[in-house]
Amino acid sequence: MNGLDRAEFGRLFAEHAPLFWVIAAARVPRAVAQDVVQEAAMIALDRLDRFTQGTDFRAWMAQIIRWTAMNMLRRLRRDTVHPLPESDGVPDLVARDVRDDAVTRDGSLLPMQTAFGDELVQALDGLPDDTRTALLLRVVLELPYADIARTLGMPEGSVASHVHRARETLRRRLAPAHPLGLAPRESS
Repeated sequence: MNGLDRAEFGRLFAEHAPLFWVIAAARVPRAVAQDVVQEAAMIALDRLDRFTQGTDFRAWMAQIIRWTAMNMLRRLRRDTVHPLPESDGVPDLVARDVRDDAVTRDGSLLPMQTAFGDELVQALDGLPDDTRTALLLRVVLELPYADIARTLGMPEGSVASHVHRARETLRRRLAPAHPLGLAPRESS
């Protein structure tokens, strides 16, 4: 049987809302991430009959969110006369009271750390969308690689590779600013 009823959609959507927001925030400025999630929800509601029972709801919604985010970025580029300020980078997870040591040497967030500093946000901005999304789902939501792979519709090994490359890239980009805390790993 194909399709999903509105009540089940609402339950599943609420259950996975943080995951959906991270996917959107990894692709668009934070100021519009919630708009992307809401727009994607409206699109999905119009297409409930296209959902195939037995498939992964998170993966279905993640794809709709990625498409919606791409469309939002096109609209922002078309409608924006002036460039967005640096602080509106993708993803904009900056808070005013961020600790300098928010990230450990291995690229993990410290417990209770939910905001990123400007240097980290700028380094994240330079990552490809899929790489940034995989890293944020792993580090922020602490999802297992298998869950990220199902959600993003890619092989688990690719997710692990994206996360590893992202951490290495961030380590390299942030090392000059934090020589004692984020130095690149020495090769053996």
